[in-house]
Order: sequence, then C-alpha cells, then structure tokens
Amino acid sequence: MQNNNKKLYKIFFILSIPLLFCDFCQFVMAADDSVDVNQSVYFEEAPGGGAMLPVDATPPEIFDVKIYDITSAGAKISWQTDEVCLVEVYYGEDASVLSGPLTDHPESYLNFHNFRLTGLEPGTKYYLKLKSKNQKGAEKTLTGYSFTTVPEFIAPANIGDLRIEQVGESISISWQNPQSKDFSGVQINKKINSPAINPAEGEIVFSGLAENFTDRDIEDKTKYYYTVFSYDQNGNFSSGVIGSFFVDFKTGGTDVGGGNEGDKDGGMPDTPENPENVPGDVEDIEIVPDSGNEKIIIKWKNPESEDALQIEIRRDSNFPPPTPYEGELIYSGSGDSFEDFFVEENQIYYYSIFTKNSEGVYSSGKMIASSLEGEVKIDFDEEWKRIGVFDTESGISLLLSGDIVKTFPARSVGVSYEIDILPEEVKMVAAEMDGSLYLLDYEEESKSYKTSFVAPQEIGIFSVAVVFVNFQDKIIYRKEIKIEVVGFGRIYENQWKNFSEDGFNSDVLGCYFRKIFRGNAYGCTRKVVIEGAEIEIFRENSLIEWELWNADLFGQQNPSFSSTDGNFGFIIENGNYKIVVKKDGFADRILIVDIVDNLIKNDIEIVRQKYGFYAIMTVIILLILFAIKLKKRSSKKKDI
Repeated sequence: MQNNNKKLYKIFFILSIPLLFCDFCQFVMAADDSVDVNQSVYFEEAPGGGAMLPVDATPPEIFDVKIYDITSAGAKISWQTDEVCLVEVYYGEDASVLSGPLTDHPESYLNFHNFRLTGLEPGTKYYLKLKSKNQKGAEKTLTGYSFTTVPEFIAPANIGDLRIEQVGESISISWQNPQSKDFSGVQINKKINSPAINPAEGEIVFSGLAENFTDRDIEDKTKYYYTVFSYDQNGNFSSGVIGSFFVDFKTGGTDVGGGNEGDKDGGMPDTPENPENVPGDVEDIEIVPDSGNEKIIIKWKNPESEDALQIEIRRDSNFPPPTPYEGELIYSGSGDSFEDFFVEENQIYYYSIFTKNSEGVYSSGKMIASSLEGEVKIDFDEEWKRIGVFDTESGISLLLSGDIVKTFPARSVGVSYEIDILPEEVKMVAAEMDGSLYLLDYEEESKSYKTSFVAPQEIGIFSVAVVFVNFQDKIIYRKEIKIEVVGFGRIYENQWKNFSEDGFNSDVLGCYFRKIFRGNAYGCTRKVVIEGAEIEIFRENSLIEWELWNADLFGQQNPSFSSTDGNFGFIIENGNYKIVVKKDGFADRILIVDIVDNLIKNDIEIVRQKYGFYAIMTVIILLILFAIKLKKRSSKKKDI
C-alpha cells in the first residue's frame, strides 16, 4: 500500500510541474467579428504631450470655438489658440455684465482649452467672453458667442402614437402614455372644424389613465379635432397633441391627421409633396448694395437646359422665406438681375430666389441677405438649425448631426425652437410627427417654443417638422429634422453549441471535437444574453483621469444592471468613457469608447472564467489522494 501511495505522489508531482509555468491556464474564447460596437473603440493609453510653440508679442489667435454638451444647468466650452496661453472665461445673462473669470489650468500654458460651466438656470440665454494671454503677456479677447440652456420641462411629456379611426358610428382613439414619473393621466378636448390649443378650449370628453377612448357622440359628415393633453399631480398640462377625423357613416370616414391643405373648415395642411422633376437653382449669386442710389442689386446665373424656366424672388425683413409661397413677391421673370428700390437704411432684407419650370414645380431656393450698408453674411443652414432636441428625463441636449438625432425607444424627447421675432400672423407653432401635431408652448425666458413627446417604440427613423401656422391655418414656415430610434446595447457571452440546445447533427458533433482539442470556435458558438451584469461608467476629465460618471445629475443610475434581455443603455454627454462590466463567474471586461451621439449602446461580450486542463487534473488527483487517505484511516481502525 505504501509503495502504491509513493507512486501516486510521484505522478501528482510530475503532473504539477507544468502548473508552475502555466499562468492559471485559462481558456478564452476569441471574440466574434460580428460584435456590434457603434462607437470608436481603442485601448487606453497614457496622454502624450505636444511641443511648445514659439511665442511673440503679437496677440494669440483664437479658433475652433465649440459650445456643446448643453444641459438644463450647464454647458461645455472649448477652443484652440495658435500658441500656448493662459485663458479665462466670462459668462452671464447680460452681455454687458458678465461673471468671471474662470480658468481651466491657472498655471499651465496650453494650446487646447476647455471649460465646464455649471449651476446655470434652465431655458436661459448666456453670453460669453473668451480671453487668451500668451507668455509675453499679449492678450486676445473674443465676444459674440452665446448659448441657451435646455428648457425646463415641468409638465409630463406628451402622449405618443396617437391613432384615430372610425368604428361603425363611433370614433376610436388610442395612444401611448409617457413613462415619466410625474405622469398622472390624460385629458382629451374635442372641437369641430378647429383644434383646441389649450386645456380650457373645447369639450372635455375624457380624463384618466387609460390608453384608449371611444367617442360615440358624433355626427355624420363632420370633421372632429381631438387634442390630447397629459397632466401631472400638480395640474401641469403638456402642450398637447392634435389629431382629427372626418366622419362618414357610409364610407368609414377619413383619418386626416393634422388636416388637409385647402380645407375651408380650418384644417391644417399636410406635408408638401416632393416631385421628382424639381428644377435646378440659380448659381453665382451676387448682391451689390448701392447706398448712393438707395437700392440693392441682385445678379445671378440661370441654370442651363431648363424648359420655360421662370425666376421668382421673395423678400422678408425678418426671415429668409423658406418656400415660394411666403414673403413678398418682388420679381417674376426670366432675366438674370433685379434692382430692389423699396429699401430703407439700417434694415436687413432677406431674399429667396426660386426657379419654376413649365409644370409649376419650384426649386428648393437660394437665400441671401443685405442692407444698404453692405451684404449680410449669414449661414442660412445655421439660421434654420435653431431647433433644439433634448432628452427631457436627463436634461441632456442631443447632438444634432446634420438633421438627425438619436435616442432609445419610448424615451421622452423635447423639441424647442429658439426665435426672437415671430410674424404677427402666426396663430400657433407645432411639431408634425406621424400624422399628429404636437403643440409648442412659448417660454418667455428662453424666447423659444417647446414641446415634448414619447419616442416610438419601433426601431427606425422618424421625421419631425416644426411648423408655424397662421390664422388662415396655412403653414408659413417649416423646418424638418429626423429622429432615429436605436436599440439598446447588450451584454452577452458566446456559448459553444451543444446537442441539447442545437440538436444532434454532424455540425454540432464537429464542434464537440473542436472544443475538446481547442479548435477554432468560428461557427460553433451562439450569442446568449446575460442578465444582471453590472455596468459601471467612468468619464475622462480635463486632467485626462478617469472619474465615476455622476449619473444622479441626469436621472440615471451608475452602475446599472443588464435586463432579462441583456439590455442596457445610457443617455450621456459626448466625450471619452470607460465601461467596466462585471458578473460573478465571468472575467471583468473593460472598454474605452468615444461617444459622439449621446448614447452608450455597445454590444459587449464577457467571458466565463475557465480553468485549464492541468488545473482540472490537479483537482481530480487531489480528490483521489484524499479518498485514499480516508480509506487508509478506515483500514487502520478495522485492524485495531
């Protein structure tokens, strides 16, 4: 027996030698190339330093000024200088009375400068003054920059997915309630021929928490408007959502949504069609102010090979007319120049030049502006991008990339339109979406109109247009953006296929052999979502250090945990972040991401902790030796 024990110990010793050279022998499955990582991913590196630039006594140049990550209580400002500088920021609600200075690194001369303003008031316009001073003491000051913080959405979000249909001789209305915590119910106001634009107008036909209502008190050949308001416990109402329906007991009626253009009964116009045969715009526009003769001269080059082309010029003193039906028509013809004599000093005039073909189809138009004192250089793309889009639950301004913003399904989205001067003929401002009109409330403090609604639950791109409607129920101004609803991120693992889950077949059998002999896992794994994984977010600060992201400021939790579907997601300010994923029985996963669309929505794979062949054999041998030792003790007791 003793000889046998010595042999077993020798075998155990020989098998244990490789463990000294095995770094715990973990088997790690290779990541699948199909992992969906939507942001840029890279390895964490130590920050590098740049060379000092030569300086002189001339003032430094300031460029690439950016104002971003705007919330209801703060904003970020960054800019660059052509030489290393100390910098200061001054800010305030009055351009002539500014607070400050703020400094980013008081004793550090840098080329890149960034600040985080905090403690600001919601829905408030702030003015900025930026100052840079180089090592020779030369200073440069920059003014003229401003921004408006996210408006405060006190009332709950509007309902979503409003649908109206006729069922027999009644009207069925359904909708999706918002998920905001302060939501208490909805109120439906009904009117004939025109919509209720506040909760006191029209007849209140429903109030409660349901998501559907049937109106049986209707008459044939009548157009009904329904405005749905959501409200909270304090009696605050949302701006309201308008839908309408024309009742016809014989044909089943017509859901006209926001209304039809040309309705004599007060309907709202539909989205204009976009025909394919749109003519080209004029080119090489030149505007020449002539103050001596009190006129503004406009010259252009007509597009070539256009049949029976006609040029029309529209003018306005407040806005560039966005369509050929707005503003004052001051020229119609086939020429290539026009002289505007009806102008005054110290007044800016906005001109839109449209071309029209023989079928009456207009081009998109070219916009210019001028006064008698000189041409006014205006970026008209920016002029019409005064729409702000916000995640109302977090108070974060969503980045408008082109004309698209992104959000998660069923999130509460706010829209505002900042405007200083509004034409007197405007009756209401609304947002068109999916056949419904979302009314916008005017906020005096921020000089902007605002509304909020629940994003659709379906993944996809949805159009939202801000429209200005006059007292003849015609749209006089319109600006369209798109909201892309995207899926959440997922925490998952790649599991080997097996007979119980995938059936008994040659492919699964081959995968078994590959697993035993550590072959390629390609084609032999499936993605399985992980519930309850902890996701912790760290943000890179101005000192290029990782700090825990304070989710409480934005109505979220950090860390959070993956759902039963493995889903997780954060609405977040743009910047560099570190994602740490933890789960019992799995190795920690660390991912560094550069967020550019306000969403953390990565699909992240985590790997189980698996011990290698030698570790398993060691455990088996120890169990055998332990059993032999017990048997030996048992034999000695019997001998006694």
